[in-house]
Amino acid sequence: RRAGAELRVIGELVAQTEAWEEEAEKMLSSERVRVEELEALLRRGEALPLASDARDYLAAAYSDAQRWEKAARGLVGSDARIEEVQKLLKEYVKGNLHSDAMEELRARAREGEAWLREARDLFDDCGIELPDLTAVLRSDQADLYCVCRQPDDLQRLMLACDTCEVWYHMHCVGVPPAKAKQLAASNDEFECPACARKSGKPYPFSAR
Repeated sequence: RRAGAELRVIGELVAQTEAWEEEAEKMLSSERVRVEELEALLRRGEALPLASDARDYLAAAYSDAQRWEKAARGLVGSDARIEEVQKLLKEYVKGNLHSDAMEELRARAREGEAWLREARDLFDDCGIELPDLTAVLRSDQADLYCVCRQPDDLQRLMLACDTCEVWYHMHCVGVPPAKAKQLAASNDEFECPACARKSGKPYPFSAR
């Protein structure tokens, strides 16, 4: 009789484990699931005395979801790089996590991509490569000039545009050294590439 009771208990535990495994497999294969749902089901599985591969898979999924949520919360409202935001968005698409942080990340990505488009339009005629923008925007609080947004290093000749009155390094706007010295020493007018484009005039030099 005692052996029969023990068998019934074992049978009930097996049935509970199988039912839990079925629920876990359904959750892991579902389209979207919240971290809280993963945690609740995992805690129930941990209370079962029998080992289960599904519990290991669920624990790994819960760990990944926690990591993603933490990373996403860290990027929302911060000075995150657009590459970091886009990376998390790609990870989200590949997984089955449902997170409220997703919409905030998408908004951040849209803002960053819009800024990059504006930057591309702004620097397109000036020859600045977008991968260099981080260095371009970096400064030591010195006055910044030119399309490269760098300070006057006192090594390169600079020319002032007579239209916008912005100073440019001669090589950044494609002015040969001899011509730059001539312009600096004379009263000849110099118009930067951007102002020449706005006024519809051909720019006589090749901006880098």
